[in-house]
Amino acid sequence: MSENTELRGDVTELLGAIADALDLPVPSIREGDDHKFQRLLVDRATNVWVAVSVLLQQPGSGALEDTIAYVRRHTADHPVTYTPFEPSEQGRPGTGVVA
Repeated sequence: MSENTELRGDVTELLGAIADALDLPVPSIREGDDHKFQRLLVDRATNVWVAVSVLLQQPGSGALEDTIAYVRRHTADHPVTYTPFEPSEQGRPGTGVVA
């Protein structure tokens, strides 16, 4: 991802935290992984929405830095718990995927 030099550094950092929170690997085809992926994505998206909404309602000194820290902390506290998709799984016996 290229850096946008037209935005203030702290705004770019907030957008980076948001992008990191929502950048989830595609789930494997194993049972339950899709559901775990969807729950995590909804959880992280809701957290980002709340954080940005609060920031917009209460802009002020330190609020942007606090929002960045909050989004990053929530993202770290809610890691990926499903198996990410591996392209090499395609066509292997027992995977249920036909090449």
